[in-house]
Amino acid sequence: MSANRSKVHPCPDLFGRDAVNARYPRAVCNDCAARTTDAKRQPVTLGNAGLSGGLVSSSPHAPVIDEQAICFIDDVACIAEEARFGGVVVQGTE
Repeated sequence: MSANRSKVHPCPDLFGRDAVNARYPRAVCNDCAARTTDAKRQPVTLGNAGLSGGLVSSSPHAPVIDEQAICFIDDVACIAEEARFGGVVVQGTE
């Protein structure tokens, strides 16, 4: 964690830690987001489709380009979506 992050909170239901983010209050930390899987517990890779936006979620089954993707972290349902200024944010659904 960088020195300029003064506020931390536990990841929702996942017990990791990351900076508080008012725009994405249910966001999980990068360590938890790296453990995303699909419904069949296969690893999922998340990224941007391109400079104009979009979310790519790739699993062993096939890449999918969409606005959101349902994924799981330790059997907890989450939603991945493109972040406001690029990148990907994964949030708990509850």
